[in-house]
Amino acid sequence: DRRALGAGMELKAFDIDNKMGSEALERLYSDLQGATQPMMGVTVPNVDGGFVASGMEALKAVGIVAKNKTSQGVRSHGFTIQKTLVKNVGVFLNRLLGCSLKEQKMLFDYFSSTLEAVVKEHKADGSFDDGIVQLKCEGITVAPGYPRHLHTDPLSGASTNVIKLLLDRAHAYPSALEIYSKTIDLHNEVPGRNTSSCGFWKSTYMENFLNTGKPRVLMATERFPPDGKRQRALDSQRWFTIRQPNIDGQPKSLLQLKDNWCKITDPQEAKALWTFWHGKFGTGMCTHAVGKCPNRGSQARCSHGARFSDQYIISGAVLPVWKQVQVAIKKELGGAGAKREGAGRVIRCETTDTNERLIGLGIPGNIVEVVAASIRESSAF
Repeated sequence: DRRALGAGMELKAFDIDNKMGSEALERLYSDLQGATQPMMGVTVPNVDGGFVASGMEALKAVGIVAKNKTSQGVRSHGFTIQKTLVKNVGVFLNRLLGCSLKEQKMLFDYFSSTLEAVVKEHKADGSFDDGIVQLKCEGITVAPGYPRHLHTDPLSGASTNVIKLLLDRAHAYPSALEIYSKTIDLHNEVPGRNTSSCGFWKSTYMENFLNTGKPRVLMATERFPPDGKRQRALDSQRWFTIRQPNIDGQPKSLLQLKDNWCKITDPQEAKALWTFWHGKFGTGMCTHAVGKCPNRGSQARCSHGARFSDQYIISGAVLPVWKQVQVAIKKELGGAGAKREGAGRVIRCETTDTNERLIGLGIPGNIVEVVAASIRESSAF
């Protein structure tokens, strides 16, 4: 394998050796074996002898495809792709270097086109994750008194700061409608997708939510199976991305929607309910039952279902303090807790009032002072 000589490092720079890349590679192999058809929008290279035959021959020449000898692989027409290679983008890129330039271009172009289609699919159903948290809110502003200085690197003179962001997590009705329209347009590009269950729904189990005399409302867009696979038949297997006037909610199945919600057929009713709740939660209220909020009577702000929340990030010269931040996070939250809280993930955003672009490491508000103290202590030595 060419990895031993460090080959393929330039290809790694494309940042395709990830979950999306693995999914695209698996689809490439599946298409070459005839198990699936190319995804919507994928360009099939026009080569002498046909793409499928030429692609299979190229993969056989570099040892990715072999004659069937065991059951441990994906079989097609007497040939097998080992399970350990089906999603291994690194091996694919390195073995690709053993092909002719023409074959390299043919396979990599198809892989790239399939990767674009995979990313488009995940963006359409709301499951896209590029490893960086992109904050997208109606309002993102820097809190008064921030940024706060934490550290100055003695070598470069660069400073490290902590920033408190004030987030308005809601979607006003025009914004929600725009998101819905774009999502439906993407789904409608794929033949056979039924989007009739997508839209605005009102609750039937909470018709007097928070003593307002009005039901809750949400917007649901279906998470369809990957392109080429049939839409699931059972309501319990059809899942929807949920957005609400105050926050984005947890995914729900069509069965859950039908059990507790009713599809709104009148656009004006949907607009009226959405606008009402968007304004109601604009007062800073949470979704606890009236009088049942555990934070009532205290100065602490409850963020349970609230439109407004805080996000802290360590920004500026992060590398000099990376170790201290990670140690403090692990000490305070543990490995599982850090993952659950999303601590240490890279967060980027653009403020809505000044259009300032910010990027940094996200940390929970309850350990900000611990992290800050850890950085200052290390700076003292």
